[in-house]
Amino acid sequence: PEQQERLYSIGKSLRGYLLLYIKKHDAGLCSTYLSKLKKGDVINGKLIINEKFHVDKESKQLIFIANGTGIAPFIGMANENKNNNKINIYWGGKSKKSYELYKNKINKLIKIKRINSISKAYSKEKKRYVQDLIIKDSKYIATSLEKGCEIMNCGSKEMEKDVLKILNKITLKHQKTSLSEYQENNQIKTDCY
Repeated sequence: PEQQERLYSIGKSLRGYLLLYIKKHDAGLCSTYLSKLKKGDVINGKLIINEKFHVDKESKQLIFIANGTGIAPFIGMANENKNNNKINIYWGGKSKKSYELYKNKINKLIKIKRINSISKAYSKEKKRYVQDLIIKDSKYIATSLEKGCEIMNCGSKEMEKDVLKILNKITLKHQKTSLSEYQENNQIKTDCY
């Protein structure tokens, strides 16, 4: 109503529809407004293409890192993974209940081989974060980067900052090079708000 702009990361469903997950925040102007809409209501919006946050056509392996609703564009990218390139997802949420929203879509994509695996961390139940999953698989991530894998990161700014620090430690330890080399090579991509 106040014409307040709010950016969301989006994806495409298997049927080609816009895929958007929005978490309602008690003090959130946009999420509260959107949560009150009824089927058939119309809102104004526009697509702003993030040119730097797309899968390269030559990519054969992808690692997606997300927290919360940041998984939306990755579900969309997996929907478009018709060549069944290797995709591993690392996702963090508050609880198993928060994963329920994505569970059926992810399971279907695993079944049709558009996603290889998903590793999950729950901050409220087990005090684990997506960053912990990355640390646990640091050798795999380092080897994957060395082989040309793209790592894409979507979610909160705070998570992005932590993930980039961890990835830098991984590349320094295993490849003796800083993460910036992979960023310049366009193997590290982020879309965080």
